[in-house]
Amino acid sequence: MDEFVSDLLIRMLDKGTQVRDRFEISHQLDMAGAERSYASTDEYLHFRGRSVAKGIGPLMDIIFEELSAPCFDPTQFSSVRAQFDHAVLRSMESTSSMASDQLQRMIYSPDHPNYQFLGSTVRLAYSDTSVDDLVDRHEHVSRSPAFVLVLVGSIDESAVLSALEKGIARFADSGGGDPITVPIERQSTRFSSRTRLYSMRDKQNLDVAAGFPLPILRSDAEFVPAYVASYILGGNFSSRLMQQVRDERGLTYGIRSGLSGVTVGHGGHFQVAVTLSQQSLLEGLGVTRKVVADYFAEGATTAEVEQKKATIRGSYSARLSTTLSLAAAIRQGVELGYGPHYPDTYRDEISRVAVSDINEAIATYFRDVPMAVSVAGTIDETTAAALLREE
Repeated sequence: MDEFVSDLLIRMLDKGTQVRDRFEISHQLDMAGAERSYASTDEYLHFRGRSVAKGIGPLMDIIFEELSAPCFDPTQFSSVRAQFDHAVLRSMESTSSMASDQLQRMIYSPDHPNYQFLGSTVRLAYSDTSVDDLVDRHEHVSRSPAFVLVLVGSIDESAVLSALEKGIARFADSGGGDPITVPIERQSTRFSSRTRLYSMRDKQNLDVAAGFPLPILRSDAEFVPAYVASYILGGNFSSRLMQQVRDERGLTYGIRSGLSGVTVGHGGHFQVAVTLSQQSLLEGLGVTRKVVADYFAEGATTAEVEQKKATIRGSYSARLSTTLSLAAAIRQGVELGYGPHYPDTYRDEISRVAVSDINEAIATYFRDVPMAVSVAGTIDETTAAALLREE
């Protein structure tokens, strides 16, 4: 499974190269006042870093060296694989993780990027992954025809251009492979609106994840209205779900809703997540369903839309308070095809969304769509029977 190999590949990039071991690289980063990290999505491998102004050249040299010539030391690989196995085991003890993962198995087919495999399957896949698999995967991703580089701050242009020229030269021998294309899938091919229970021992607080597929891409015009619609329902402490389920009824400490897994390459899903006690499970789930159904039937009000638009713009601006976060936002805009001015155009886009746009999105994508419901925790037989009878 490519996603498991890619996960391990990302985790091995900072463990030394064919030129320098990880200790020498760490020393060079300290000397440059720099740090870096790697991550991946379904479509992209991301690297990010920050340094003092004079450290940008050495930082870029290290990043390009790690990307082009990782050493994949077997000893380090065994350690990384063990660490990831422990992380999977910890996630399998989390009721919220298990409820959400099970929901995604109900919504997506196994070949969809958002499908979440059982923990036992994940552990087996990682244990079967070898260094040779990493080498093969690295050769494949190294053929990517282009990359996006965004720098924000006090920039030494000559140092950047020199490091960039050297970095590009490192990939000159990687071959001219076919461009990597992103397959587009708007709708899941597997959606069950059933209720499923995930039994876990000694977990008296239960987590519920409920939702349905959303056939919208991140680059679609409908995305922002759909996002604001979900935010009004359960995006912050003044949302409908928080006010009615937590504040008025006292049935939970936390409840939220939002869009999940939506990218430029594939659709995602709408999800409501709530933590409930054994005593409040049935009532809490019933009230949650009613609040969601009423909102989708009624639509959003002008007051709600204006308030939440201001909140979204303000929180987005606050997230751009550092050079690193601003660089990440600009990079995202370029990847989405909006260009380097995306942080400004996104706030403008939020401002332009009208009540009619949001309610049209609700009517098109949310109203009268049955929800799949996933419950994780220790569930007694009587409660389980009552939950399954509601289907």
